[in-house]
Amino acid sequence: MFVSLEAELPAYYLNGSGAVLPQDFQRVWDSFSHNGWIRDDFGVHKNLDNPHGFLKSGHSISTDAGPIFEIVVQPDTTIQTIDAQLLELRNLSLNHLNELGIGLLGSGVHPLLATIDQDNYLRYRTPRRAYDYAIEKRGWAHHTMINIAATQEIIDVDIEQAVDVVRVMHCLTGLLIFLFRNDPDYSGKTQLLSVRPQAWYNHVPTEGQFAEDRHKVWLPEKPMMDWNDYLYLLWQTSPMFVLGTKNNGAVYIPQHPHFWEFLFEAPSQGWQAARMVDDQKRTITPEWSHLNQSDWPYMGLARLRWQWLEREDTQLDELAKAVERGNGHVVGFLKENLRKVVIENRSVAAAPPGEELVSLALIVGIMQNFASVQRYVEVMPYDFWVKLARAAEIQPLDSRFDGHSVINMLKTLLELSRTGLLQRGLNEDVYLDVLDKRLRDKLSPSERMLQIFHREGIDGVIRKLTY
Repeated sequence: MFVSLEAELPAYYLNGSGAVLPQDFQRVWDSFSHNGWIRDDFGVHKNLDNPHGFLKSGHSISTDAGPIFEIVVQPDTTIQTIDAQLLELRNLSLNHLNELGIGLLGSGVHPLLATIDQDNYLRYRTPRRAYDYAIEKRGWAHHTMINIAATQEIIDVDIEQAVDVVRVMHCLTGLLIFLFRNDPDYSGKTQLLSVRPQAWYNHVPTEGQFAEDRHKVWLPEKPMMDWNDYLYLLWQTSPMFVLGTKNNGAVYIPQHPHFWEFLFEAPSQGWQAARMVDDQKRTITPEWSHLNQSDWPYMGLARLRWQWLEREDTQLDELAKAVERGNGHVVGFLKENLRKVVIENRSVAAAPPGEELVSLALIVGIMQNFASVQRYVEVMPYDFWVKLARAAEIQPLDSRFDGHSVINMLKTLLELSRTGLLQRGLNEDVYLDVLDKRLRDKLSPSERMLQIFHREGIDGVIRKLTY
C-alpha cells in the first residue's frame, strides 16, 4: 500500500495585515527557484526518483484557490516516512516564508479571511484560467472557496475494489467531519462548526444550464455500486468542464456536451473548442489522452484519481463496448488500460499543528481493514450517512443523530482502523492516540478553537494555530 498526503495551510502576514496576496506568493516561488526547485505557474516542484510507480514522483508546493499554501509529498509505504517528508518540507517552506514576513496556520478555515464578495475575491484568488471559466461561463460563486483548507489523504487501491472504497468513504464523510473539523465560523453569523461543506455545495449554481454541476461536488445523491455507476457520475451527469489542467493552455467546448458525448458523439469535422486564455477557436477531436484529464473535475468529498496507459485512439471504441456490456467488462478493460488508481479523501479539514498525520493513519487503517469497515457502514442505508454529513456541520461532537451516539460511532470506527494498523505491524496505531483523546474530551478541534476564540479573540486563535 502506497500512501501520500496533500497538506493545505492558510498563509498570513506576520505583521498582522491579513491574508497573503497572490503577488507575494510569486516572491515565495522565486525564493524556492533560487534554491534548486523548478518553478511553474503557481508553485514549485522537485523531481525525485520514483521506485514505486505511483501517479507522481517528487514533491510539489503551490497555491490553489487563494491564500492557501499546499504541500504534496512523495508517496511512500509508511506513515512515518510521510510524516518525516512533510516535516522537512514544511520547515523548508517556513524558512522561505518567514524571511518574506509570511506565516502558516494549521487551520481548516482562514481565520483572517471570511467568505468575501466577488470584487474582493479577485484580490486574493489564485488567477487560474479554469476559475475564470467556471465563474464567467458556468456561473460558479467561486469566492466561497477562497478561505478553506484541507488535509487530503491519498492511497492506492485495487481496481476491482475501487468503487466500493469510494462508496464507503462517501458514507464515512459525516463521521470524518465530526472528528477532524477544524473550520468553525468565527464570525458568529452562523452556528457552523464546519464551514467547508457549505463552501463546496454553495458555490455551484442551483438553476439554469449548469444546475447539474451539483453532481460535481459534495456527495452523490445515490450510492455508486460499480464502475459503470462511477463513470456515469464522472462523465454523464453534468456538462464537461475543461480539457487540460487548471492552468493556461486548456480549452472548453462552447456546446457543453457531457464528457461521454464529447468522446463518442463528436461532429464529423470535430468539436469547435475555445481557448480559455482568449476564447480563440480551434478544432479538436477526441483522443485517448483526454481520459487522463477527466478525473479531477469531479470534486466530491472522495474521488478516484488515475493514470491511463498510452494507447491508440481506436481503444476508445473498446471502452464504449465495455461500458455497454456491463461492469465486469469495464473492470477487465480498466485492468488492461490503467497504470494506477488511487483514492483521494477530501472530507478532512486542515489539521492543527502537531496532528497532521492523524487522519492519514485513520484512513490507512480503514483501507487495511476494509472488509470489516464496509460491513459496518452497510448496516445503515446510504441516506443515513448523507444526512449525518449535514449534521456534522453544526452538531456538537457529544451529540446524537437518529438515535445513535456520534461518539460511540466514532469509537467503533477508530477500533476498526486500529485493527488495520496493527495488522500492518509498523507501530502506526500510535497516531490514533490523538483521536482517542478527542473522544474522551468530547471536543473536536473546531470546538476547542471556539473555546480559545471566546477567551482570547482571533489573536488567540492565530497564536494557537501558527507554525
